[in-house]
Amino acid sequence: MRLNKEQLRILELLKKRPHRYSEIMNTTGYSYQIMNNNLNNLLKRKIVERKEKTENTYYYITEKGEEEYKQELISRTNREHRQIRKFEEVDHF
Repeated sequence: MRLNKEQLRILELLKKRPHRYSEIMNTTGYSYQIMNNNLNNLLKRKIVERKEKTENTYYYITEKGEEEYKQELISRTNREHRQIRKFEEVDHF
């Protein structure tokens, strides 16, 4: 299953360090509904995990998440290269 742009952005943040829900929401500017839907999807797929530390809950990217993030970036890069090659093959006047 592919990652959407919101999920990629969330994973990009979590690759840097664990974040609290509010930090992710404030940094991305995503609404509660978008955050909730995407974070729950990532949790269900075991791409992200949630851990409680003292009074805060932090979200972490898992090893599976790291791999899926990397594969999605490779896939998107390959698609972009194919589109560029198609464009270059077309005669331009």
